[in-house]
Amino acid sequence: MRSGLRNFITNFGSKIMMVLFGLASQSIIARLLGPSGRGSYAVALLFANILTMLFVVGTDTAGRYYVLNRRFTLSEGVTHILVCGLLGCVLSIGVGLLIMKFPLSFLTKSSPLCFYLSLATIPLSLFSYAFLTLLAANDKFGWYFLIGAGSSFLGLILNIVFLWFLRLGVAGVIMALSVNQAVTIVVVLMVLRIKYGLKLARPTWQGVIDMFSYGGRYYVGKISNKVNFQIGNIILAFFASQADIGLFSLAVGITSYIMLIPDSLGDIMMPRIAADLRGKPELTAQACRMVGLITGSALLILVLFAKPIIILLFSRAFEPMVPILQIVTVGFFFRSACKMIEYYFLMTNRPGVSSTATAIGVAVNLFLMWWLLPIMGLFGAAISMSISYIISSLILVLLYCRKTGTGFTELCCQRRTDWQLLSESARRLYVKLNGQVP
Repeated sequence: MRSGLRNFITNFGSKIMMVLFGLASQSIIARLLGPSGRGSYAVALLFANILTMLFVVGTDTAGRYYVLNRRFTLSEGVTHILVCGLLGCVLSIGVGLLIMKFPLSFLTKSSPLCFYLSLATIPLSLFSYAFLTLLAANDKFGWYFLIGAGSSFLGLILNIVFLWFLRLGVAGVIMALSVNQAVTIVVVLMVLRIKYGLKLARPTWQGVIDMFSYGGRYYVGKISNKVNFQIGNIILAFFASQADIGLFSLAVGITSYIMLIPDSLGDIMMPRIAADLRGKPELTAQACRMVGLITGSALLILVLFAKPIIILLFSRAFEPMVPILQIVTVGFFFRSACKMIEYYFLMTNRPGVSSTATAIGVAVNLFLMWWLLPIMGLFGAAISMSISYIISSLILVLLYCRKTGTGFTELCCQRRTDWQLLSESARRLYVKLNGQVP
């Protein structure tokens, strides 16, 4: 665990850089577009996200899983992700073009150009994420950290160019995103080709079947995760103003940065979980305790200082989103603390468990949204999201404890060894950064 924790701290450091560059980009977007423009941008990307969610059947996660457990070589993983992913992307774009011919209120919240541009992000988003995570799946963490941070910095530069200098508005923001994703794909493939001998492999029918088999079992969970995260924006896109959509989407987006903490640790943990027959349940429990401690502390600071942070970063026009942000932090705490359990089930070939827990959370979210949104508006949407995250997280905890025999207190209560491990890893990292031999 010590070497993994050192990798986590290094990974988390690169993710901090990504957050800083991301916040700078969001600040520029918010200040130059305002709440209404931010809402138009959110609706256009939401359109692409919904299509991806429905028609790309978890092939990115499947490819990473099969590379991690050595069923695929790196080259075979890239090839099968390309083949299976392109099928879903073509279907997504085709359905999107068809939907745009209908007079839906959803499509009035942004320009036709923005919706067309958002369709281009479907394959770019899928493959930039899938190929980048393959670096982590093969323990190439140095390149993974470097390219990830570099991509965030490039995104900031592109937003400045397209939005500030060229004044292209919402379309410019989507163009910047597309260019950034395309560059990321090219860079990752070049690194994999030059450094690690990547080559196109012949796809096999069995490989494609395995990809869609795993993806199909994870499909419900993937859709449920996306819906749980986006359901507020989806409903608001039909019935709310662009300004309200902008406020809610930014509040959720900013709070979701906390997920970089479990995601950073998950990048390190997944190879270890997949390589062990039992899935290292003790390691998963320790990771849950550490993530809960770190994310809880960070979210508490965000709640206490939400107002000055929002005004400083995004201007007073976004001040009404402060209570929304404070409400959704509760749900994101449970979601982030239990994310390692989801990784455990995914990497032990039980994606259906995560799917079940998330699907129940979505059902709760939809019911509460139907009940609370007409009464409480944006606050009702925020409460619904938080409660659904709490319920799905608790279900994951119960199923994990039942499957592994781990006690609830063992999973949740901090131990002295957790503090010792964190302290020792920080000391070793400090010594390493100062060029000394630990």
